[in-house]
Amino acid sequence: MSRWRRRRRETQGAPLRPAMAALLVFLTVLSSTLLVATARPFFAAAYPEHEGGLFLFMSVNLIGAVVGGPLLAFVGDATGRRSLVLMLAAVVDGALLFLCSLGLPLPLMLGLRALQGGANAGSCSVLMGLTSERGLGIAGGATVAAVAAGAPLGTLLLGADAAWPLQVGAMLPLVVAVAVAALQPGAEKKRGSFVGSLRLVLLPGAFVFAQRAAVGLFIVPFALLCHTRGLGDDVTGRLFAAFLVPFAVVTVLVPKTALPAATATIAGVVCCAGSLVAVGRVEGVALASLVLLAGGSGAALVYAPALGLAGQVGKPGELAAVLRALNALGAWGMLAGSGGAFAIARGLAALGASREASLIGAFDVAALLLVVALVVFIVPLAGLAVRLQEEGDDDDRPT
Repeated sequence: MSRWRRRRRETQGAPLRPAMAALLVFLTVLSSTLLVATARPFFAAAYPEHEGGLFLFMSVNLIGAVVGGPLLAFVGDATGRRSLVLMLAAVVDGALLFLCSLGLPLPLMLGLRALQGGANAGSCSVLMGLTSERGLGIAGGATVAAVAAGAPLGTLLLGADAAWPLQVGAMLPLVVAVAVAALQPGAEKKRGSFVGSLRLVLLPGAFVFAQRAAVGLFIVPFALLCHTRGLGDDVTGRLFAAFLVPFAVVTVLVPKTALPAATATIAGVVCCAGSLVAVGRVEGVALASLVLLAGGSGAALVYAPALGLAGQVGKPGELAAVLRALNALGAWGMLAGSGGAFAIARGLAALGASREASLIGAFDVAALLLVVALVVFIVPLAGLAVRLQEEGDDDDRPT
């Protein structure tokens, strides 16, 4: 046996227990979701004359994510030193996020933000490789919980200082690094390549891509629209929570129902697209909150069935690779949406649209994207759901 093979085998410990894996995933994701409702006030305080940079701040980390996530997961798998890769990625993630909070020159800060996004996505990907198949479902629930918690906690921290959401968020990956250093987890024997898993999840992944792109088209323009209309940062945070908390709750509840994937997806697109079209045009915070509640629930009805189908397409041992591929498609969607939001807002403003109209235009494009995805992919998605159901029934039938 070669020295290289011995070294790889020596690094294999027990996988993370489901509860610990869920906690570490929650902290890793929360460090990012704390910024959803708080990026605009931070940017306004640190870079008051560079509003366009806010779009870049919420986009360049995704450029890092689409590269760093798969790359660091590959390095961890190839070397067998997943714990070491995770520790280094988490430390880099926290350090760079803290540096981003210091008001550095904008080009430098955006470069650090891109690297930080890669480290954060890489940490999540490697964590999946260190989690047992049984624990991956619980870890997925932790991701959803972090999405729900990010807006209210970030808004709470914003009351102390505009930089606090970034600085507190920077501490969370360091906690992850310390925990992994103490536990030194290993991985179960897993199968499945990133490219092969991408092929497997392309159909459900198309809806994940569209749903995340719609969210990317929504986040920054909505924050700017709230500010334009004179809403305080605390009110804006509550409005984001009105969208994200129902998204998290419904994502957890949908798999517990007998609702067919195609039916859930159609209802989700109708609710989410309708909410996106309406939210910029309604009057009053209370009514906007109800519209956003419907939109978040609709987004979950699109996302949850796609996630469930993706989890069924792989063979035993391939779930981690499948989830990595699905997360990559989601990151690409968020990147496309965030970049598209900037282009749409600037393009409509150049054509003479008012500031509000140019921001609302991004919501309309997001709704249109969801409808197009529904028209193009719903029939194949329904066929996939039926086929997987039949295969499951065959497996359950006694021989």
